[in-house]
Amino acid sequence: MSTTSRPKRPSKKSYFILAGMVGLGIAAWSTYWNIGSGAISDTLKNAHRIAEVEGAAFNCTNETVGGYPFRFEVTCSPLRLERGAQSLFAQEMRGVALAYNPTHVILEADSPFEVIAGQGGPGYAATWDSARLSAHVGSGRISKADMVIENPALSVVALQTPLRLAAEAAEMHLRESGEEAEGVDAAVLVKQFTSETMALEQPLDIELIVTAPEGASVLEGKLRDPRDLLVDGKLDLIVRTARVASGDFFVQTQGPVTVDDQGRLSGTLPLTVSGVDKLAEVLSPLFPDGSRLPQSLEKTAMSIGKSNMVNGQPTIQLPVTLENGRARIAFIDLGPVPPLF
Repeated sequence: MSTTSRPKRPSKKSYFILAGMVGLGIAAWSTYWNIGSGAISDTLKNAHRIAEVEGAAFNCTNETVGGYPFRFEVTCSPLRLERGAQSLFAQEMRGVALAYNPTHVILEADSPFEVIAGQGGPGYAATWDSARLSAHVGSGRISKADMVIENPALSVVALQTPLRLAAEAAEMHLRESGEEAEGVDAAVLVKQFTSETMALEQPLDIELIVTAPEGASVLEGKLRDPRDLLVDGKLDLIVRTARVASGDFFVQTQGPVTVDDQGRLSGTLPLTVSGVDKLAEVLSPLFPDGSRLPQSLEKTAMSIGKSNMVNGQPTIQLPVTLENGRARIAFIDLGPVPPLF
């Protein structure tokens, strides 16, 4: 006759050990979170003190630090920064970092958002549906950052002609370059860009992707002026894509260019234009008043460009040479190109 052995019941000691380990883990995590949130609070207090010492003001009304147990969250509602005649205002700013991955930081802002550049300087007022910046930080620099703004609208005042801009979406992306050790890749995308002030006939889609082989200072937070990027008096850029499109029209190019210490462009770029007969009409609002470059480019393209039909639109390819801020096709001068700074 066989006997059936009963399974051995876990001892109460095992439960106590497990409960103790869980409790120890919770206590350790809570301590870590408290240290992290305390460091954030200290950073905000130091920001207040530094601003006072420098004669500025850092006002973070309804300041809160929370997010326990898995996030660090900081909220300022509203946020106001002032220094002399310069000021910045945001309806609400929120910063979030995951407690288990604090090197990934997310910033969100609610509009309205206002900036005054100084006494007599331009003022900026912006609204949007949502604005988010996501950044990965490590080793004292940003490895990548992405900013996405939905339905932005911007007004610029204190100019001879107030400027109003709007878009369906705007994006900016920064990355460590995969090809250049000290380089940075940057991309700007704007969908359905419009402007009443600039009298655009149709919305524009704008895409710009560039690589700066010596642009690492952007990711290190050391950039105070575009001239800080200059190496031996110049900045080399690789234009991966530059494209402006509106309806059936588009103009695009790619290639290397150089920027000098006056912001002037030099280089030779192969320009592809589809809907060449609309070139001046679409591009003129993007250039300063009085600039004849779009008209000169269209006239020259129509006269010497080799035209093919692409999707029912006359399409041409032209080598445009930029030299010290002036554009030409072969020996035909097209006029000045606005400097970058």
